[in-house]
Amino acid sequence: MSLSNLYFRGCFEQPSDDQKEAIEEAGGIGDVVDKSCSTGDTNSCGKSIEQLFDEYPLYDPKKGVYRSWGDVEFPWEISSSTPNLLLSETDDMGGVAQYTAIIAYEKDSMVLLIEDNGYTISLHKAKNDIPTIPGAFDSSKWNRICYVETTKPAGVLSVEELLALYEFYELKLYDTEWGRYDGTWDQGTLSRWDSARIRRDFFYRAGDIVLVGGQCEDVICVYIAKQDIPATDEAFEAQAVFNPRDPLWQRIYCVPTSRNKCLEYQRRKEPELGYDVVEIGSKGHFVEMPVPYRLRPNAPTLDEVVELRVPPRVLTQDEIDALNQPQEEE
Repeated sequence: MSLSNLYFRGCFEQPSDDQKEAIEEAGGIGDVVDKSCSTGDTNSCGKSIEQLFDEYPLYDPKKGVYRSWGDVEFPWEISSSTPNLLLSETDDMGGVAQYTAIIAYEKDSMVLLIEDNGYTISLHKAKNDIPTIPGAFDSSKWNRICYVETTKPAGVLSVEELLALYEFYELKLYDTEWGRYDGTWDQGTLSRWDSARIRRDFFYRAGDIVLVGGQCEDVICVYIAKQDIPATDEAFEAQAVFNPRDPLWQRIYCVPTSRNKCLEYQRRKEPELGYDVVEIGSKGHFVEMPVPYRLRPNAPTLDEVVELRVPPRVLTQDEIDALNQPQEEE
């Protein structure tokens, strides 16, 4: 990929050698200093990002929903009188941890929010109690206390971590794994005894997180569902392709993948051995150049010529006489 495709975020008083070279290739002249370096303080919190992360948690869209025993914040014996427990969304039977709190964040709770793809970290305080569902961040329910801008993304997960935690957006009308089925067991839900094929009630529930890849595979973006999305045929047809402008979804952040399929070289000429790939014009601009001696068929060797040559045949006397006879006129 061409270095001229590099871009900068925030302040870069001391660009790297690669960045300097990229600027020169793009026509830059002289010393390069980002004007944003002198636009004033980009930290209104009075603390470093490291200190903020030590003192406050990141906003958790799943807070209040517990699916593993180690996370449950409720006593073993639960009832309708258990404080902050949404009993209708709780199931502690069968050794399964499924607990849902009524309130995820109490009034005056402080959380950090990732903004601008990690280039801004802001501190927020809850105006009132924040219910567990839905889990998407609602700025109308929080006061923004301060923020810190950074030239290096903070708080975001790596591509590998995202792929390990979440799945790419895909609408499925049926569940094919028994473990994903959370309804009641009855004969009507079983299509085959050895495998599952169960019609889903929802494509996604409020708070579900999905991954969406960029068109050129240069970024992976993280989105959270703002409300339940019923698994209807109409929704399947209308939302088969993810729409980033759909109000049903809220973008959390995007991370670069360090590649760009649209700019990468793709071989188009055949035969492959008949063309060399050369960089011409500018860095990262590759073309296929024909190699004549590879494309031209090889000349046969002398031995091959001798093997292919038909040996001469001696004519019989009858054949000779037939050739000497005058041709009859028609």
